[in-house]
Amino acid sequence: MKLYLLGAVSAVALLAAGAAMAGDTSNVTQNGDNGTASVDQTAATGTTTSTITQSSNYMFASVGQGGSDNTSTVTQDTDGTYYGSAAYVSQVGSAGTADVGQWGYNYASVSQGASSATETAYVRQTGYNPYAGATISQNGTTNSGWVLQTGDYNTSTVVQTGVGGAYAGPMVEGVNSGTLHADTFGTRTGGGSQQIGNFNASYIDQAGSNGFATNDATGNSNVQSIYQFGGTNQATAFVNTTGNGNSSTLIQNSGQAFSGNSQFGGGNSIYVTQTGTSRSVIGQGTIIDPNGVGGNSGPQTFGASATVSQTGDSDDSNVLQLAAAKASVTQITGVDGPNFATVIQTPGAVGATAASYQAGSNGNSNIGQGGAGDTANVTQYASASYATSGVSQLAASDSATVSQQGDHDFSNVLQTGAGDQATVSQSGKTDSSFVFQQGSLDVASVSQASANASSTINQYGNGNTATVHQ
Repeated sequence: MKLYLLGAVSAVALLAAGAAMAGDTSNVTQNGDNGTASVDQTAATGTTTSTITQSSNYMFASVGQGGSDNTSTVTQDTDGTYYGSAAYVSQVGSAGTADVGQWGYNYASVSQGASSATETAYVRQTGYNPYAGATISQNGTTNSGWVLQTGDYNTSTVVQTGVGGAYAGPMVEGVNSGTLHADTFGTRTGGGSQQIGNFNASYIDQAGSNGFATNDATGNSNVQSIYQFGGTNQATAFVNTTGNGNSSTLIQNSGQAFSGNSQFGGGNSIYVTQTGTSRSVIGQGTIIDPNGVGGNSGPQTFGASATVSQTGDSDDSNVLQLAAAKASVTQITGVDGPNFATVIQTPGAVGATAASYQAGSNGNSNIGQGGAGDTANVTQYASASYATSGVSQLAASDSATVSQQGDHDFSNVLQTGAGDQATVSQSGKTDSSFVFQQGSLDVASVSQASANASSTINQYGNGNTATVHQ
């Protein structure tokens, strides 16, 4: 069955086309296989409404709307696992809403054009979702696009260009399973995807200032990406993953960005790249709360790994890993401003490794760790400025290397027991170092090249050895 609708569908509307242009209403219900419904309301200048309900297999729905306060609702209920339907919605105007609900083996695409403003798109899918599953493309200002996918192949893409509406909520967005839909999100501005079960994969791309993006996945293969490019000044992004494959990529180019990443159990892996004044918070095997890295809800971590790269002034990075560790933080400062890098790895830190590199200005680094493979490497130069370090390792194979070069230098290494070893090299300016090792194989070597150099090494028991050059 095929049904094509232009403007309005009633005989009265066709006779009074002029009146229909100001505000059209279309309602289509189809039962049976191979149904097609096409609604064209693009010429309307007022409020338009389109409702399409299709049941059965191989259904196709297409809606085009213009004007303001548009509403398009498409519901497709596919009978059978492998017999799919497709829905395409295109809106241009302001304050419009597109809501697509699909059950079965379906695909949905929503496009809200360049001249649109404060438009909202929702796609809800349950079932196999072949190919891209759901795609939302928005090119206007302060638009919102949200995708909820439950079960099977998943996959979603949200692309937004234009100015967002900023993020007025808490620092970290909490999304409850199965609640990503119109009723809970209301007028929230931004892009989001929630995927529950099976293959997962979500991609959000935003260009424009004040963007907000959130990816949430529960169970199975996961893989989540958020890209905020170009003029994405003051962008905010959250990635929350629970269980199985995990892997998150978050890239923010421009200034004053914030990203929060949480992975609770699974293969783990987080990559964050930020330029401009930015902040990154990562929790693996734990949750992140409104104050940053949250309380220990683990120890569900498994393969954890976190890589953070920040370029610009006044960057901040905070990483908490509860085992199977590995973390790398690189901060390169432009002209001035404080950098902060904190890595904490517990409990047992298993294969732990942590590296921190800061190139100028106000520096600061703090690495924790808690046994097993321990290793920490902190380098601060270019050329150091206010540099400060840290490094605290508690037992197991321990090892720490710190190199600072100049300006206010300062280093502190504390190791208590097991493999121990610390090498600190500082070169000039206000130098200072303390190494404290208590027991086990101990070894410490500090080399400072003058200026106000100062050093203290305390070792108690076992292997001991200490060397200081000034």
